[in-house]
This record gives sequence, C-alpha cells and structure tokens, in this order.
Amino acid sequence: MFLIAGCQTAPQKRTSYENWQSKVTGIYKGIIFSDEIESPGITKIYKDANGNFKGDYEFIDKEAKIAGTLYDFQVISPLQLKCRWRDKYGTGDLSMSFNNSVTKFNGSWNADGKEKKYPWNGTK
Repeated sequence: MFLIAGCQTAPQKRTSYENWQSKVTGIYKGIIFSDEIESPGITKIYKDANGNFKGDYEFIDKEAKIAGTLYDFQVISPLQLKCRWRDKYGTGDLSMSFNNSVTKFNGSWNADGKEKKYPWNGTK
C-alpha cells in the first residue's frame, strides 16, 4: 500500500441540473408568434405559495395588448417545461427548452385541436 501525503485530487466538475428549476422564475422578453406574425412579448414565470410554477404573458396583436395566463406546468426533463396557456383567443400547449444558464428559452405553442406549432421565446 502506498500513501502519498498532502496530495488531493481536484474536485470533478460535473454538469448538474438539480437546481435549474430554482432559476426559471423571472421575466423574459422575446417574441410570441400570433397569427403568423412575430409579436413582441413578455413571459413571466413565478412560483405560488405551494412552490408550483405559474405564469402570465402579454404580447402586442394588431396594436392591442393581449394578456394571458400560464398554468398546469410540468417538468418534462432537465431544462424543459411544458404548460398550458389561456387568453382571449383560446387555450393550448406551450413547450419551453431553457439554456444551461436558464437565462433564455426557446419554445413552441399550439392551440387546442391544432397541430401547427408557432415559436415562443424569451430572454431574461
């Protein structure tokens, strides 16, 4: 048996996604496609008193501000969330994939009963 005094191995750096959910909350500015048009949008993600994700969003559509709600969030995999959206136009699904630093997401949405998906993205 050989013993080397004073020699320590450097800690191994590993990618950890365990804390990514704590970084998701915030305000993201980006684009929400509406009626085949890129519309400036703001997506807000927060947690309620029980620690569940909730959200709100708004975008400009034909010179008017449209507000909506995000609900029923699900963690799909590390750095990926799925939720439902609701506004005056209806309801549907939104899928979001976050970058490693959780400062931006690229997403896509579709309306209930429709297969076509549209871009929805944001950066803190």
